[in-house]
Amino acid sequence: MSSIDEHIVVPASAETDTPAADRQELPVAGLGNEVDQVTRATKQRFYVERLLAQTPKEERVSKASVIREEKEFSKMEIVEAMVQFAMDCKLELGEAEVSKIITNEEGKILVMEFKVPGDNGSYQLIGFTIKGRHGDGNEAGKTGIDRTSWDADDMPDPETSYADYIDGKWLFVA
Repeated sequence: MSSIDEHIVVPASAETDTPAADRQELPVAGLGNEVDQVTRATKQRFYVERLLAQTPKEERVSKASVIREEKEFSKMEIVEAMVQFAMDCKLELGEAEVSKIITNEEGKILVMEFKVPGDNGSYQLIGFTIKGRHGDGNEAGKTGIDRTSWDADDMPDPETSYADYIDGKWLFVA
């Protein structure tokens, strides 16, 4: 399995004949921040493409669903938002796997989850749920993304992070 770090090329420093003691460091305003932004965007694209290409471990159709969200999200938009959220939570997504997708009869995604392995059998579960009723008594009062930590014994950590989709924007709550 390839990692994103294998796909990022960082050029080596240029060789110079000037002795180190005589070199003068020139400040480059904002360059570090721009490099960080490009690196983050590259990683984000890599993770999105990798997750989109996966087949979920569990996939099912909810026959009695009612979507109450005005915006229609594509699978790409959902995965992009989930990856951005996970990266904002400082998760390393190199081994993330799509674990579940639930759709309605028209193929619209109601629920999507991916699992991010951690140390010693622990993991993080990143989940997207669209506002509405999703059969089997499940209901979401708002569209959102959440993160739940699980330990090696499959016990959830009570601390979670989430993002809500409100007025056309994702709002992150730590």
